[in-house]
Amino acid sequence: MITCHDIYDRASAFHDDDLSPAEREAYRHHLQACLPCENFYRSFEATIERARQALLVAPPPDLGEELIQRIRKRRAG
Repeated sequence: MITCHDIYDRASAFHDDDLSPAEREAYRHHLQACLPCENFYRSFEATIERARQALLVAPPPDLGEELIQRIRKRRAG
C-alpha cells in the first residue's frame, strides 16, 4: 500500500518511470484517491516543466560579465 509519504519520496521515480508496474499502479491509484497528493504531484510536474522551459531561454550575452562585476563589488564592499 502506498502512503502519502511514499508519494513525496517516490515522485521522481514515478515521473521517470523507474517504478515496477505494480508500484506505478499503486502510485497512480493513490493519486486518484488522495486530493492533497494529486495536488502535490501536479505541482511537482509543473515545476519540472517550468525548469525545462527556463533552459530554453538564452541568457543575455553580457550576463557573465555582469555577474563577475557584481561579485567583485561584493568582495570589495
